[in-house]
Amino acid sequence: MKYPRYGISLISILFLTVSLLHAQSLSLDLDQALDMARQNNLGLKSNMIDIQAAQRDQDTSWNLFLPSVSANLSQSGSTDVFSTTPTVRSLSGLTAGLSVSLTLNPAVKEQLHSYELNYSLQQVTYAQALAEVERNVTKSFYYLLAETKNLELQLG
Repeated sequence: MKYPRYGISLISILFLTVSLLHAQSLSLDLDQALDMARQNNLGLKSNMIDIQAAQRDQDTSWNLFLPSVSANLSQSGSTDVFSTTPTVRSLSGLTAGLSVSLTLNPAVKEQLHSYELNYSLQQVTYAQALAEVERNVTKSFYYLLAETKNLELQLG
């Protein structure tokens, strides 16, 4: 009989603890709310990833000027299969090759310019998204503050 009472007591304490945890309040000022929004907004994080990708493209754009290098080495040999002479003559050869090519065309300049423009575009997009998040958080913060004061006036 003691065990069911302990179980009920344990469950009661658990529910009481959970209900008290829910009752904790959090007070924020505008700066803390803005900092939390900047750190936890997925849209801003996505835009930051886009900025980093555009910066990587711009930083590695000099790779367009690297030449293509190709090297090959081959060996060939031949032996007469149906030979009437008792000596075996084999012909063999070794061939080596190296090829280097550098492609330069007027489109390279435009490609470099497009990397720069894309990086600038991503920075502007991030700045716009940041301004929108800050505006929305500020607007919501002051709306909630006004609603709190309104409720205090109605209840008090």
